[in-house]
Amino acid sequence: MTNNPGYKQETVIKLQAANRLKAEGRYQEAVQMLQAVMAEDPQCAPAYNNIGAIYYYCEDYQLAVAAYQVALDLQPNYLDAYYNLALAQTKCHLT
Repeated sequence: MTNNPGYKQETVIKLQAANRLKAEGRYQEAVQMLQAVMAEDPQCAPAYNNIGAIYYYCEDYQLAVAAYQVALDLQPNYLDAYYNLALAQTKCHLT
């Protein structure tokens, strides 16, 4: 989830909570949690990747692409974000 040891413990806990909410299908709550993380730490690439995943699950592929691109701007070697971006871009071209 976070391959950067520089994230505060509070940030990691919120990211984990958002992932649990996402897994439970509580997307709006997860989005709110991730938005709080982004407000506190705008450089937190996993928050953008995770919110992109929620947009993807909700079939809002353009928002997902935008979120993944921000994650990659922040952390250019973020392989999960590259993979997710490719999936979302494919969906954009199919719809």
